[in-house]
Amino acid sequence: MKHLYLALLLSLCAQAVFAQNQPSRATPKVKTKPPLPPKEFDAMIIQDITYTIAGESTPTSGLKIDVTKPEATVSGAFPTPNLAWADFISFDLKAGATNGNINLLKGYTSVNTGFEFRPALHYIPAVNKAKYGSGENAKTNAILVNARHDITLANKKASRDSLLMMALLRDHHLSKVESIPPVIPADSAVTPQQKKILIHFIETYTKKTNLGLSEASSVDTILAKAPVADTITTVEKGKSHKDIKPGTFLGKLVDDYAKRAKQHKNLDKNTSAELIKNAADIWTQKNYFWITVSPFARSTKLELYHTQFENKDSSYIKSEYKFFFGLTGYLNFYRVNVNKRAHFFRLGVTAAKDNNLNTLNSFNYENTRPFYAYGTNVTVKTKEGTAYNEKALHTGLVGQFNVDYYNLPLNSFVPGFYISSTVNLGNVYNLNDFVGRENDSFVLGLEGGPVLNIKSREKDKDKNILSILLYLRYEDLTDQRRTSKESRQLEPIEDFRKRNLSVGLRLGIPITLPQRSS
Repeated sequence: MKHLYLALLLSLCAQAVFAQNQPSRATPKVKTKPPLPPKEFDAMIIQDITYTIAGESTPTSGLKIDVTKPEATVSGAFPTPNLAWADFISFDLKAGATNGNINLLKGYTSVNTGFEFRPALHYIPAVNKAKYGSGENAKTNAILVNARHDITLANKKASRDSLLMMALLRDHHLSKVESIPPVIPADSAVTPQQKKILIHFIETYTKKTNLGLSEASSVDTILAKAPVADTITTVEKGKSHKDIKPGTFLGKLVDDYAKRAKQHKNLDKNTSAELIKNAADIWTQKNYFWITVSPFARSTKLELYHTQFENKDSSYIKSEYKFFFGLTGYLNFYRVNVNKRAHFFRLGVTAAKDNNLNTLNSFNYENTRPFYAYGTNVTVKTKEGTAYNEKALHTGLVGQFNVDYYNLPLNSFVPGFYISSTVNLGNVYNLNDFVGRENDSFVLGLEGGPVLNIKSREKDKDKNILSILLYLRYEDLTDQRRTSKESRQLEPIEDFRKRNLSVGLRLGIPITLPQRSS
C-alpha cells in the first residue's frame, strides 16, 4: 500500500511540474505595434524617394551639369498631400548653352541650343515595405520606438492644450471688445489637465499665485480670476468710437497667443517629421515601388544645311527652331539595404513627336564674309558652327523603351555603377541615302559608367554634397558603317565612331527643394 501511495504521489507531482512548463493557452499573444503609423510610413516613403532619386540622369535632386557637352539640369520634387491621384510631383528643367548640347527623350542628341521641361506625377501604391530587424530584435526596436512616439505625441497634445487654453483666456480677456470675435466655441469641453494649464497662464499673466483654484474648479470660476479688458467710448466729429481702456489690456497675452497660433499651423507636420526621425535608426531594409507619368516638351535650335532652297540648288545654312513633345510612363523599383547598398531599377515607355538627329553625321563649317577693307588689307568676319543635312532630317512619331539600373554603395568611398539601355522605334530612322538602310526603324543605345556619391562631413551625414557620374555612351549597337548611294563610298571609320561613341562626365549638386519632412 505504501508503494502504491508513493507511486500515486510521484505521478501527481510529475503532472504538476509538466503543467507549469506548458505555455498557457488562455494567455493572448501580445502584438507589437509597428514603428510608424501608416500616415508617417507613407511620408517616409515620399521623403526617401524625393530626396534620393528625383533627377533623371543622376541619382540626386538638385543641379546636374554635363561637363562634356555642356548642359545643365535643375531638378526638384514636392509632396502633394491633397492630391488623391499623385503622392508627389517632380520636374526636370534642362538647358544647353550656345554651341553646346541638350538631351532628347533620355538625353543623347547633339544640337546647338534649346531646353526641355519635364514635369512628372508619381503615384505610390500601398505595397511598400520596410524591415526593422527580425524576431525578438524587431520587437525590441518597435517597443523602444513606440516609447519615443508616446513622448512626441504627449508633447503634441500639451502644445495643443496650451494653445486652446491661451485662446480661451484671450477670448475672455477681450470679451467686451465686440469687434474682436472669439477664436474657439464658448461651449468647448475643458479637461482637468487643461484647467491646470489655464490656471498656470492666469497666474503667469496676473503675477498672482495662491488664487485658490484647482482642476476641480469650474471654468467660469477659473476665468473669474482673470482680468477683462475694459472699454471706453469716445465721440469725435459726431461719431462714437469704442476703444480699449488704457491700463486694462494684457498685450503680452494677446501677442503670445498670436505666436503660438502661428507655430501651431506646423504642429502636425513637425510631429510627423519627429515620428519619422524617432524610427530612423532601426530600419534594415526598405523596398519601394511607384509609378510615374511624365509629359515633356522640348525646343531645339538647329543649323541645317540645305542642298535645295526655294526649289533651287544651293549651299545654304539656316538656323531653325524645332519643337517636340511626348509622354513617358515609368515603373520604378528602389531597394535600400541600410548602410550597405541601394538598388534603383526603372522600366520606361515613351511616345513622342521627335526626329532622327542622333543617327545623323554632323559637319563643322566656317562662314567668312568681308568686314572691313583698307587698300589691299581686308578684315573678314568668320562664323564657325556645326550643321546637319536638312534633307536627311526626319520628324515623326517615335516610340522608346528604356531600362535603367543603379547600384550605389552606402557609407563607402567605393563607387557604384549604372547601366542604361534605350530602344527607339520609328520610321524617322529610315536612311534613304545609304545602301541597304532604307528600312531602318530600330535604334538600340547603351550607356553606363561608375557613380560616386560624396557624403557630407557635417552632422547630417546621410546627405550627398556631390555626385560624380562618368559615362560611356554607344548610340546605336545595330549601326554599321554606311555606304552612300550617291558616291558609292564607305564612310570613314572616324565618322562612324564620332556618331556612335561618346564619353562624358556629369556632376550632381543636391538641392533638396522640400525640406526632409513630409
